[in-house]
Amino acid sequence: MCRLGIFGIVLALLAATPRAARPPAGEYRAIVEQFADTPDEAITKMLALPGDAVGNAVRDATRAGSNWTVDAIDRALLLHGDAAIALAPSGRCSIDQGFA
Repeated sequence: MCRLGIFGIVLALLAATPRAARPPAGEYRAIVEQFADTPDEAITKMLALPGDAVGNAVRDATRAGSNWTVDAIDRALLLHGDAAIALAPSGRCSIDQGFA
């Protein structure tokens, strides 16, 4: 599956969650950057964020005019993919739970 396809799936999962909270400015981006050096810790931090906060951060990263680089968006895709793999055995990875 192409990267845009995976990102589309992530966005679809996020759309199922209510919108409200935003993480503190830059928290999600810092987690994405951390993923390059300490992926397990970054995954844990991202999964600790409320789903709606992650959804808002992803929407911000992918909006027109965003200052996110292609490399940063690629890293975010990998972070979400690895998080999904980490959650799959636990059964926590489902659309109705609003996983992001």
